[in-house]
Amino acid sequence: MRQLKNVATGRCLAIPGGELRDGTQAAQQDCDSAKPEQNWRPAVNFVGSKTYTTVHNIATRKCLAIPGGRPADPTPVLRHTCPPAWLDQNWTLAG
Repeated sequence: MRQLKNVATGRCLAIPGGELRDGTQAAQQDCDSAKPEQNWRPAVNFVGSKTYTTVHNIATRKCLAIPGGRPADPTPVLRHTCPPAWLDQNWTLAG
């Protein structure tokens, strides 16, 4: 389990209140490792010949997603059920 901490703000990514509904928007909060809604578990996911990472929230057991894979700014990062074939929930580290 890990927290995702933003370098600029020093705050951590969370699912506020551990909300269970699909589509809940992720937000930043003051970091507190005792809060399960701030703890995340990366998981390797294979789609065809490609390797991706899904990011599961410990409190909700749901994944970070970009709804519908929309590339437009500003599209919020949401939390959804984790079927591995959904590409909007698969991430890579770029750079």
